[in-house]
This record gives sequence, structure tokens and C-alpha cells, in this order.
Amino acid sequence: MLANNTEGFSLLEVLVSILLASFLFLLIFNANFNYAANSRLKTASLLMDQNANTVLNYLHKKISSAGANLAADNSDIISGQNATDIKHNDSISYGFKNMLDCAGTRTVAIKYEKLTLNGSQLRCDGNGGLKPGPQPMLDEIAALQFLYGVDTDNDYSVNQYQPAHKVTDWRQVRSIQAGLVLRSQNKIFSKKRPKTHKVLDHSFVTNDRYLYRKYSLNLNLRNRLPSITKTQ
Repeated sequence: MLANNTEGFSLLEVLVSILLASFLFLLIFNANFNYAANSRLKTASLLMDQNANTVLNYLHKKISSAGANLAADNSDIISGQNATDIKHNDSISYGFKNMLDCAGTRTVAIKYEKLTLNGSQLRCDGNGGLKPGPQPMLDEIAALQFLYGVDTDNDYSVNQYQPAHKVTDWRQVRSIQAGLVLRSQNKIFSKKRPKTHKVLDHSFVTNDRYLYRKYSLNLNLRNRLPSITKTQ
């Protein structure tokens, strides 16, 4: 008969095996967790960049065209309002003729658009806020700010940038700085992250698990730039 040489594992060997298995499990878990977190971060960042580009392109198209088919010294070309709400977000109004407004209407009379935040939603009021009503454009905007480039000596060069409440003559505004902060739709981080955001002349603090990204744009009012005369 053959002797039975089968021996059981010792307690030490069992404990070492459990520790090694636990270590490998933690490595795999952390790798999967970090991968999922990075994936959420990249997806949120990409979506925010796409949304910001949509808004900035709209601002560039419409605000740069402010005063189209109007006299260049018309004060109704552009105006801004500093918000009085707790978040201190700005709004901006601009006028033009013979162009579609954000409500899709067109008349030969002067038209106005007003961009403002309602909570965290960017809205565009066609025809200065009259009917048709405000058109929602984008959600999850944490801040919207504007500064106005003022030409104080009428040489077509901006001397200083001012917030709306300091502009005394809107006919002197020749360029605009726009700044906005977007917030991710969903919570991204595992813990709250206190952060101070500075956008143009305004700062605000957040302490949550959302991702925030800041964007800016410089705009020239084409209808207030000197005209170019061709010579032969």
C-alpha cells in the first residue's frame, strides 16, 4: 500500500494567502476606481468644453455684430447691467437691425437681445425681453461676467476696461471681455473641494464635489471700429 503523504496547509500559510489575495483585490479595486474617476472627469470636461464653445461662439457672432445697420455712435448698440442678485452675475444687451434675434424674429426696426442668467440657466430675451419670451440656451453656468473696453479719447483704442456700473458713455465702448464659469452636471469628486474662482473682476467660492471650468473671450465691436478705405 502507498503511504498517504497529503498534508494540510498550516495556519501561517493560510493567513499569508489571505493577505496576498486581499492585497491583489485592493490593487484591482483601486485601479478600477481610479479608471472610473478619470473617465468621469474626462467625460465631464469634454461636455463642458463643448457647451462653452457653443456659448462663446454665440457671443462672438452676436455681440461682435452689435450695431449692424445702425449708426456707429448709437448708444443702443450695447449696454450692460451689473446684477444685484447674491451671485453677482452680469447681463448684457445689444441692438441691431435686419438680423434674426434669438427668438427667430426679424423686423426692419431696431431689435434687441438680452443675455442673462436665471439661476444657473443662460437665457436670451429676444426683442429686449418682450414677446416672444426668453429662450433657454444652456444650464449649469456658475458665473457670467462682462467688462467693457472704453475709448475715452476717441482714437479707436481701448484705454481701460470697466464694469457696467462705471461706464458713463456707452458710445465709447469698443470691445468687451466676457468670462464664464461652467459647472459639471453631476458630482465628479469623492470629497468636497473648496475653491475660489476669479472671473474678470468677480470672485466666488465653492465647496462641493462638482467640477468647475473657467472660459473667457475678447470681442471687438466691428461696427465701432474705423472703416477701411481702399485706395488704388
